Amino acid sequence: MSECATSVPLASIVDYWLGEHPAPEALEEHLLACPPCSARLARLAAIAGGVRRLVGRGRVPLVLTPALLARLEAEGVRIRHHRVEPGGRTACTAAPQDDLVSVCLSGAFPVGSRVDVVITEPTEMARRLEDVPVDREGGRIILALPGATIRPLPVHVACIRALEVGDEGERSIAEYTLDHRPWVPAG
Repeated sequence: MSECATSVPLASIVDYWLGEHPAPEALEEHLLACPPCSARLARLAAIAGGVRRLVGRGRVPLVLTPALLARLEAEGVRIRHHRVEPGGRTACTAAPQDDLVSVCLSGAFPVGSRVDVVITEPTEMARRLEDVPVDREGGRIILALPGATIRPLPVHVACIRALEVGDEGERSIAEYTLDHRPWVPAG
């Protein structure tokens, strides 16, 4: 299958699927005419129901669009929010009632390039998330991790990198550090 000539971002396809794209008619026309984008939409549709159930229960790590994050909160998913600037550190935790923990990675993310998020520490959470949805207007990537995964972790430092991936290889956009502490009830 050939590549898409217009490089429609995955975030736009997700917003279309959720019914929240600002120009759905134009994108729909493209999706019907472009086999690679149509295939991406079909893959998204094939897993959407299961992903929604898993995300709603906080069972899988994801990168979310702002619209999906807002929808989950509107549907009653309990989300703890953390924000970290490029090169910055933030303290983070997960309370017993948190279904998801969102980490907003701020930055100037390039337009028209693929962006990957790499979690390098702690090793038990190490993974690479490829071609993540990026809120370029808001200058953020929203990483969502299950509260059930975060809660039992001991004190540790998590290291996350955002990478631009293109024909010339990879370029680091920003690095982020999260200082995790287990939840301590007030009192």
